[in-house]
Amino acid sequence: MYKLYTTLLITLIAGFSLHAQDEFYNDGASVTVEDNAEVYVDGNVKNDNATITNNGLIELSGDYHRKNGATYNWGNSGQKRLIRFKNTTTQSVYGSPSFYKVKVNNPRTVVAGNWIGGLELQSDLTVAREIDLSGNTNSKIATNSNKLIFEGSSAGFANIDTSNGRYIQLTGNNNAGEGLEWKINSTGDYRFPIGTENERYTGFTLSFSSVPSNESITAKFVEKSDIGTFGPTKGFSNNPWFSHIVQCSGDDQWVELDRMIADYGVWDISPSGSNGSWNYDITIEANATAQSSQSDFRGDFQETGSYSTFKLLKTDEQTSNLDDHDTWNGNNYSSYVWNDDVWNSGDMCEFMTVAQGQTIGGNPSIQGLKAENLSSFSRFAPAGFQNGSGLPVELINLEAHGVDNEYIRVNWATATEVNNDGFEVHRRQKGTDFKKIGWVEGNGTTQEKQTYNFDDYNVEHNTVYYYRLKQIDFNGKFEKTQVVTAMIEDGNVFTISDFIPNPSTEDSKLMVNSSEKKDMKIKLYNTLGQVVSDKEVTIESGSTTIDFSLDNVADGTYHAVISVDNEVFNRKLVITKD
Repeated sequence: MYKLYTTLLITLIAGFSLHAQDEFYNDGASVTVEDNAEVYVDGNVKNDNATITNNGLIELSGDYHRKNGATYNWGNSGQKRLIRFKNTTTQSVYGSPSFYKVKVNNPRTVVAGNWIGGLELQSDLTVAREIDLSGNTNSKIATNSNKLIFEGSSAGFANIDTSNGRYIQLTGNNNAGEGLEWKINSTGDYRFPIGTENERYTGFTLSFSSVPSNESITAKFVEKSDIGTFGPTKGFSNNPWFSHIVQCSGDDQWVELDRMIADYGVWDISPSGSNGSWNYDITIEANATAQSSQSDFRGDFQETGSYSTFKLLKTDEQTSNLDDHDTWNGNNYSSYVWNDDVWNSGDMCEFMTVAQGQTIGGNPSIQGLKAENLSSFSRFAPAGFQNGSGLPVELINLEAHGVDNEYIRVNWATATEVNNDGFEVHRRQKGTDFKKIGWVEGNGTTQEKQTYNFDDYNVEHNTVYYYRLKQIDFNGKFEKTQVVTAMIEDGNVFTISDFIPNPSTEDSKLMVNSSEKKDMKIKLYNTLGQVVSDKEVTIESGSTTIDFSLDNVADGTYHAVISVDNEVFNRKLVITKD
C-alpha cells in the first residue's frame, strides 16, 4: 500500500488512469485531471491549500477533505467533470467543498440501529450541475444537520428513485442551517427529493411561473408527533375545526377540516431573500410515505370502509426565529395553533382522497397534496377530515347581498346531496346570537347541482347582518356553514314583497321596508271584483310585517291593491286549502 503525495504541478492527460491506495494528499500543488482521464483512490482525498481541476473522473472509497482554503475547479469542455463516492461503508465530506457533478454509489441502510453507508455531510456541500444516486439501491446523501446546496436545473437530480430508497436524507429535526438549498435559475418544476432518518420520504415539487433573480429556496422536513390544533376561525369564535370559503371553478366552496395529522410533521420552506416576486404551486408527492414501518400522513385517519380527505395547509408568514410567533413557543411546533394563518393555502379545491387500503404511490389517479398560486414561503402541514362521506362539503356559491336596496337575499347551491332534509337559515346582528329565521327544503339524495335562496325582508338600512346555514340530514345529523354578511344602505326606500308564502294554505304576509313612516290601504279582490279583505295599516320606518288571516277566504286567485301616498302597488295571492 502507498500514499500519493503531490507538491508539484501535475496534469493527468486524457486516457490516463491513476490508482492510489490509502490516500491522495494534495499538499499545495495544482492537479489537473483532463477530459477522459481517471483517478481512482482507495481511501481519502485531501486537498490542503491546493487546487484540483477535474475535467475527468475522480473516484474515491474514503472521505473528501478540503483544508486551508483549497479549491476544486472544473473546466468548460470536460465530458465528465465527475467525483464519484463508491463504497459500502459511510463516506463523508469536510470543509464545505464545491463540486460540478457528484455521483454516490453507496447504499445507506440501518444496521443494528445505526445508519451505515451513503455520503454524509460533515459540512455544507455545493454541487453546481448534477447529483446522481444511481448504481446502488438505497444510495443517499445524508445532510447530517448541514446544508446541501444545489445550483443545477431540475434535470440535475439524476436517478432519484424513492421506491429504491434513493433520496436526500435530512435528520427530521429543526436544526438551524440544515436542509436542501436550491438556486432557482428559471421558471419550471423543481423536485425536492428529501426524506428523513426515520425512513420517511417527504418529497415535493415546486412549480414556478414567476421567480426573482439570484434567489434560492431552502427546504427541510421537521418531524413532530403533534403539530398543533385548529384555533378560532373567522365567523366561529369557538369553532374546534378549520373552516374556510374558497373559489372553486368560479364558485365559492365550503371546506371543513377537523384536525392536523398526528405523528407526521411540517415542511419548512424559506427563500434566501425576500418573499416577493414569486408565484408557484406546491405538490407533496403522492408517494410521500414510509419506506419501512413509519406511517404516512394517512395512517391516523383510516377507518374500515371509509375515505380520508386531506388538504395541504400553509402558515401566512416565514419567521426567522420561531419565537417571533407567540404560539410557536421556541422550537416547539406542538404549541402552534393553525387558525387564520392557514387562509393563504392556495387553491383550497385541491384535495387528495384516499380509500382504506389504497396504495398512494401505486395509484396514478392520486396526484398528491397540492396548493396553487402562492407568492410567499413559510411552513406547510397536512390536515384532514375523517368522515364516511368524505369532504370537502359539496356546498357552492353561498352568499348574501342586498336586492334593490329593499331586502337581503341569501343564495347557495349544492353540487351533491346525501339524505339532505333541508337547511335552517340563521341570522344575527353584531352583539347578538344566531337565531333561526327560515327553513328551506332540501332535495334528499342527488348528484345534480341544486340551487336555493332565501329572502330576508325583516332588515333595516345601514345594519350589517350575518347569515349561516344549518344543513340537517333526515337522521338529525347536521353541519353548520361559514358566515356571510350583507347590508342594505340608507336612502328614500319603499318596497313591498310578494305574499309569503304564495300559494298559501292558511295565512300569508307581506314584508314592507320603508325609510319613512307611511299610511297604507290594502284591499284584496276575488276574480269577481269583490272585496274580501280591507285593512288600513300605519308602518314605521324600517321593516314591517303585515299578516293576513285567510281562515274565512275560499280557495282561489286573489288580487291585492295597495295604496301608499300617491302610488298604487299590485300583488297576486293564490289560496289552496285542499
